Amino acid sequence: MKANGETFDIYPYITKCALDIICETAMGTSINAMSSNRNQYVESIYAISEIITWRFFRPYITDFIFQFTPKGYAFQKHLKQVHNFTRKVVAERKKHLKDNNLNNESKANKANNKLLGKKERMSFLDLLLNSSESSDVLNDQDIAEEVDTFMFEGHDTTTAGMCWTLFLLGNNADIQEKVYQEVRNVLQNKSTPSTISELHEMKYLEGKSVSGST
Repeated sequence: MKANGETFDIYPYITKCALDIICETAMGTSINAMSSNRNQYVESIYAISEIITWRFFRPYITDFIFQFTPKGYAFQKHLKQVHNFTRKVVAERKKHLKDNNLNNESKANKANNKLLGKKERMSFLDLLLNSSESSDVLNDQDIAEEVDTFMFEGHDTTTAGMCWTLFLLGNNADIQEKVYQEVRNVLQNKSTPSTISELHEMKYLEGKSVSGST
């Protein structure tokens, strides 16, 4: 990508954006990856991804040997931090759901949620916790593992998809301009969060995101 005539790598920015989105979607909590310079959870996700890639090209390193290498120690350290964060969120979210009946929101919250299109929307973690309350299929450990998988796999594929979309738009200036004008027409330079209804109005953007810039 280019900004002010200079080329820069957009991938790290998109990754942080995807982590923020997936974290709120999967766990119902904010990590503010885009606004904070350092975030232990984000750094651990990055480190784990890099170590997995490093090891992928070294199949001759067995699990037994790997655990005694510097990268093996680092992998276990970051994996523990990710697991601890997830388990903490699971415990806090579980308590929150018990203390607050989501169907008995205040009128102000209901109005705000309706405006933003969030009414009765629950995170992936909330759905799992509610499911565990009605059956013994999932315990807290199972739920934490499901959320870890959703987070780790989800942010990477989302990042790749977003970067590819931007790449295609950048290589099709006419389509990029149409998308830009549609966004401007719908949002009208507003500074508040976009609503679901506004996003639904962006038909051209949605069509090109699904079919590709062709």
